[in-house]
Amino acid sequence: MSLAPVVFVVGPSGVGKDDVCGSIKSQYNFEWINIDQEGHFEAKRLQSEWNRFKRLDPAPLASALRHRASEANALGAVMSLPSDKVITAEMAKAVEIVGIYTLVLWGTPEACKAARKRRDGVVKGTYDQKNRKAFSIYSVPEFEPNRVEVFGPDDNHLPRPEVRRLIGAHLARCYESPQFRSWSKIKF
Repeated sequence: MSLAPVVFVVGPSGVGKDDVCGSIKSQYNFEWINIDQEGHFEAKRLQSEWNRFKRLDPAPLASALRHRASEANALGAVMSLPSDKVITAEMAKAVEIVGIYTLVLWGTPEACKAARKRRDGVVKGTYDQKNRKAFSIYSVPEFEPNRVEVFGPDDNHLPRPEVRRLIGAHLARCYESPQFRSWSKIKF
């Protein structure tokens, strides 16, 4: 029996995590668990699993997410995190062992902040503070294979079809890794 695919979508505020997760949900029939909402993990009844994962025990979280995908009759699960809930490189390696891929949506701090301002009309004064850790952690070389640049040279988001194409190609490369071979049934 193959394991249902699970993808974590992370990155600084303004990169378009909601748009990408919505696309993965509709395009590939994945269950979307959006943690970037009031109550975060507790509201989604995943707090104890997240706490175990932070101690590098990802199995309970992987199991819970796959169970939710199964209950929703979905092919897999995609979980988005707010920018202040970061996954370290060590955590990303731990989840990879249980077949979870961490997709880092990326852009410069200036591009991300400008995108957030375009979306909301204003950027809260806490933007830099809340995103400092995300920019610091996701910029390390260990995340290079997981990063997808979603902004063009003009600091505007790439067109949605182009972002979808880049992400599909990125996820399709997972087939090369033994942990993700079961994903071949999904045509990214």
